Amino acid sequence: MCISSRSMRYLLLFYISAAPIAAQQDASGDDAKALLFEVRNKVVQTVNRLPKYMCTETTDRITLVPERKVSIKSCDDLASRRKRADWKVRKSKSDRFRLDVATGGANEMYSWAGANRFEDRELGDLVRGGTTSTGAFSAFLGSIFGTGAADFTYQGDVNAAGRTLAEFGFSVSRAMSSHRIGDKLHSAIVAYEGTFVVDPKTFDLVRLTVMADRLPEEINACQEITTLDYANVQLNNAGFLLPTNARLQIVDREGSELENRTVFSGCHEFHTESSIHFDSAPQDTTDSAKAVAKSLFLPPRLSLRIALTQAIDPATAAAGDTLKGKLTGPIKAKSGDVLVPAGATVTGRILHIERLYGATSESLAVAYRLETIEVNGVTQPFDASLKPTVRRRARSGSSLAVGQELGTFDQMFDREDKGVSFLEFKDMQAGHAINAGVVIEGLTAAPRQP
Repeated sequence: MCISSRSMRYLLLFYISAAPIAAQQDASGDDAKALLFEVRNKVVQTVNRLPKYMCTETTDRITLVPERKVSIKSCDDLASRRKRADWKVRKSKSDRFRLDVATGGANEMYSWAGANRFEDRELGDLVRGGTTSTGAFSAFLGSIFGTGAADFTYQGDVNAAGRTLAEFGFSVSRAMSSHRIGDKLHSAIVAYEGTFVVDPKTFDLVRLTVMADRLPEEINACQEITTLDYANVQLNNAGFLLPTNARLQIVDREGSELENRTVFSGCHEFHTESSIHFDSAPQDTTDSAKAVAKSLFLPPRLSLRIALTQAIDPATAAAGDTLKGKLTGPIKAKSGDVLVPAGATVTGRILHIERLYGATSESLAVAYRLETIEVNGVTQPFDASLKPTVRRRARSGSSLAVGQELGTFDQMFDREDKGVSFLEFKDMQAGHAINAGVVIEGLTAAPRQP
């Protein structure tokens, strides 16, 4: 399931000048309009400056499924059942990914955290599998406050943690919407509505809730709710709104509940335009670099063994994190010559990490790809076709027995992409981690085409 909110025309956003609240008429309706204009002013200033900034977002995704299978006739029937005391759900699986996010033109753009270049791909293609959502960083703000798409209502004051806040409602018709929900097979532009609360003293947006529940049947979802919390952040001696966390909730037509919780951190301004790249990292074209690259060319189908040099802790690890390992033996040519010595440092990246929850144990699956190898202090791209590694807890104790086949975890990846491999640990106790020292075997591969 992939949700996106697009077509934000930032250059067309304009600043609405409104007099201070105290200068408005005493009628509450006029006061509410004046407050709304002030809030809009502040939001639009933020949206116009966001293309200069990037943040890191860490998203935890959880899937809950009904404890017992039931026949559900419609979304209204499901809503009624979910209110009953005997309706119970259990955690089925969870995963985590970590990305850098920024605003580029009319859309949000993403890369793996710390990759120093943004991918020219859809978020769903980058993350692969599961529910993803775009729009939390900036697009919802631009759509609701920066265009004439939304109709507003004033809903009065609310008390939140001792603060008196003003609450507004809004709705965007399908004809005016740019909010798309769906997956690779089916998607549709949908109407949405919601509420937001603001601080009437500072004109800060505090929380925004967006809901879509009139969804086409082919989407296979009954309801989607996004909740965004905001804070006034000081960056470079300027204060403006940035999201601190987001929560996406989707209820599908079978009663499963999909929940994404995203935390934003490390927000900073781009130092130069060269901080953004949309393709591979620039190549060093000096004669010495060319000579090194030529000397390190590895023919395909040479055997290799790599031992991880760092643990993978499911409690903190995320897709986008780097993997590190070392060759346990040299990579040799068919002639027997050593091309890469034992101990060479190898790095890779986690593409997906998922936990599956059973009644008495858990399973952990990690999809990853190798990226670089370092020889004589020189790092170069490194491609390999690696064997899947499956380990299962032995019945007689805590040792691990090696298996041969993966289950269905790799179905969310391209089976033709031999560069993606898997670690799977079945029937583990809760809290199990992948320790350093796990050995991965495989063959060198021809470089991937850009």
